Amino acid sequence: MPDATVGVLCSMDGSRRGAMTRAMRVQTIGDTGSRMILFYGAGSGAGKSTLSRMIHEALERRGVEARYFAENDVLRSEAFAPYVEAVENGAADNVDVLLSSCREFIDEVDRSGQLYVVDSVLPCVDWLVSARCPMPQVRRFHAQVNRLLTPLNPIQVFLTGDTRTFLDRAVDDRGMEWAKALCLERCQSDDVIPSLLAYFDTMREAASDLLDDWPYGKIVVDTAADDLSTCANDILRQLGLAVDSPPCG
Repeated sequence: MPDATVGVLCSMDGSRRGAMTRAMRVQTIGDTGSRMILFYGAGSGAGKSTLSRMIHEALERRGVEARYFAENDVLRSEAFAPYVEAVENGAADNVDVLLSSCREFIDEVDRSGQLYVVDSVLPCVDWLVSARCPMPQVRRFHAQVNRLLTPLNPIQVFLTGDTRTFLDRAVDDRGMEWAKALCLERCQSDDVIPSLLAYFDTMREAASDLLDDWPYGKIVVDTAADDLSTCANDILRQLGLAVDSPPCG
């Protein structure tokens, strides 16, 4: 059986799709029926962007057509434009605008018929925690986004591991000036490393807690304990795809 599985959507919400859309051929991943792979995990330095690109490239090598949506693509996305504007106006905690943007983005993916690999965007838990939204509100939002995602049957790849290891990687890669700026922005503190560790731990705890409520497929990898190539092969294996061979020599 080929890695790329092309299916036909047999039943769709007529209010959201016309007759042509009901007959649209859509791209899914392997035998999973999933049309989106989400890479998520709290904090910088975990390797979300690198690992998501590795998986996107691995899918393409296996003949699976997929679109890659990077975290920075949010800034250029029409769907997320209202929320980006809200953030710029100091209203990052506007969950109604964020939910509307998520709905538009998910509908856009659904209409496209493409398989999406998404880096560090949905389900937006870290954005709301950073905006200091109370956890009951974050949990309600998470449940609403989960319902919106139903047509895509997404798989979440959740990156976990030691927070200090991740922060050290991020500082090595981006520099201490980046860390100081982030700390001032997110923590309003000049006690950089302890404050950022506490901040990332808070986000990780929230994201890990809500992972238990995730109703779709999930793959958990420890990117502090294992190198990214090992994690990538673990993900491919759990997706039912052939793994990459280790380099010779």
